[in-house]
Parts: sequence; structure tokens; C-alpha cells
Amino acid sequence: MIERACLADWRFWALLCALVLVTATFVVPRWPLQQRVYSTLFVIDITRSMNIADYRVAGEPVTRLARAKAAVAVTIARLPCGSRAGLALFTERTVNITLMPLEVCAHFSSLQASIDQIDWRMAWAADSNVNRGLVDGMEKLRALRGQAGIDDTTSLVMLTDGHEAPPVNPRYEPDPALLVPGRKKDAPGAPPADSAPLHGLLVGVGGYTPVPIPKYNAEGERIGVYDEDDVPQAANFGQPANPDAIEGYVPRNAPWGRAAKNGTEHLSAVRETHLQDMAEKADFGYVHLDDDAELYARITPPAWADVQTRDTDIRWLLGMAALLLAVCVPLATLVGDLRWRRRFVRLPQP
Repeated sequence: MIERACLADWRFWALLCALVLVTATFVVPRWPLQQRVYSTLFVIDITRSMNIADYRVAGEPVTRLARAKAAVAVTIARLPCGSRAGLALFTERTVNITLMPLEVCAHFSSLQASIDQIDWRMAWAADSNVNRGLVDGMEKLRALRGQAGIDDTTSLVMLTDGHEAPPVNPRYEPDPALLVPGRKKDAPGAPPADSAPLHGLLVGVGGYTPVPIPKYNAEGERIGVYDEDDVPQAANFGQPANPDAIEGYVPRNAPWGRAAKNGTEHLSAVRETHLQDMAEKADFGYVHLDDDAELYARITPPAWADVQTRDTDIRWLLGMAALLLAVCVPLATLVGDLRWRRRFVRLPQP
């Protein structure tokens, strides 16, 4: 039997309480709690410049595409249960949604497996018009609101190096600002000023030093890199926006001039200024892909959250409480012992 002195000691009850709390964790207790959840559509650029290996992980070169996939996988793994994540691919000038937003905990394995399967060979065209891709993604996300896990809180997160190939003629480029409520309210097709805003983030992928773009054959085997003659070095579509700046300009026969076009479009680095400009027009944020923790923080601000009351696993809370009680008992015993020694133990006088 338990002695009365033991029952009167608070340390006995503290340890008993800790034992009960630890035991309770085995029944997976849940409690209705309010928490922030998020809905995100991740768009990953799979154009050929994303095959450049200008990242390093554990000392080994890693391609931009592989780094972007890893960042998305880590971010999804950190999202709280109740959040939703979808996947889309960008190439040419369109965004193809391959997986509508799914609840991240119930479909964690499916999401991770889908990310693993993303490959540059899935591209349906070789061009890369990033600005048009952004506008296409914004339009599709707005059109799908209220369907298949997409609602007013769903944000668009696009990971790309921003390399436009071939170079674009800004005179014919769509303006992302037209899709921002209230930004250009008198423009045809602009959303109503009182409509829900579209949250989003452009993520710049790649290094800042221009490097050659790998070239592959029809079998997917690398056969070298693109050189200056392999790619257009300047825009050659439509009428130029500033003819006076073009050498040898002839309106009918040479609207882009007679001089040979030399440039560095066969090299690629993250086009940060271009991406920042697009982000400002779309009322999106921008971040360079360096730190996964920073990326997670940028896509989970309170303004993008949907606050829900959910039955939440509180095992961690019970475990922390049990640990605190278990630590407090020996600490209190040690402190009490030290006080007793100071009070009753006298050192001999010299």
C-alpha cells in the first residue's frame, strides 16, 4: 500500500500526473481548436533552362528544376493539416493544372509522389513565355474558384527562372495588372473592384551568373549546350515598341533591322528584375529561392489564411506537459536539498 507520507508529497502526484498524460497520448486525443490553414497552387517551370545545375546541395550540383521540386515538397510537408496544395506545370505560354488542391495530410503520399514524377520531358512545347504563363495561371485560378478545392483563399505560387525564350516583344505582352481588382477597373475584362484579391508569389529559381543551357536530343540524352546561333537573340515578332532604337529599321522589309543579332540569350541566369516587375504588376510578392524556411514564411502570412475549427491532435501538448512535470520533480528535489545543506551543514572554521 502507498504510505500516507507519500500521498502527502506533491512530487508523488506530479509524477502520477505525468504518467497519466503520457498514457493519454497513446489514444491519440483530439480537441477542437482554431487554426490557420492555407490553400496553395504550386506552378513549376519545366522549360529547358530549368535543367541548368547552378544550385549545390551537400556539395553536389543540383538542377533548378530539382531544387524547385524539393522546395515545394518541403513546404507542403510543413503545412498544417487542413491545408490544401495543388500542382501545375508551366511551359510555352500556358499553365497546366495537373493536380487540383488536396488536403495535405490525408493525401501527403500522393502529393509527394506527384512532385517526384515531375520532369522536363513533360513539356508540350519548347518556348518559355513566363509573363503569359503568369497571366494564364491567374486567369485559370480565378475561373476555377468554387470548384475542386479552389476558393478565394487559394494562392498562386510560381517557381521559375524568368527566362523568356524566344525574347518577347513587350508591345504585345498581356498586363497582369488587368487581373488585379481595382487596379485598372475601366479596362475591358477587368475583375470587379470588390472581388476577392488573388494572393500570389513569384519565386525566382537559379543563380545570378549566366551559364549555358544544356541541349538534349529526341531521346533525352544530353548532347552539349546551346550556342549563340541556336536561339533567337532578340524579339522578331510584330512591330517593335521603339523603332528608333533599332539599327537598320525599315517599316515594311526590316522592322527589326538589317544587322545581325548578337546577344546572350543562349545563357541563362535568374531574371530577377523581370520577375519583380511582373510580381509588382500582379500585386504578388517575390522571393529568390535560397532558403526553404523563408519560402514557407512567404506563402503562409496571416492574410492568406482561412481560420477553421478543427479536431486537432494534442498529443504534443500532453507530452510537453508530462515532460515539464517530470523535469520539475528532480529539479525541485535538488533545490530543496541544496537549501537544506546550506541551513544545517556548517563548514569548520579555519
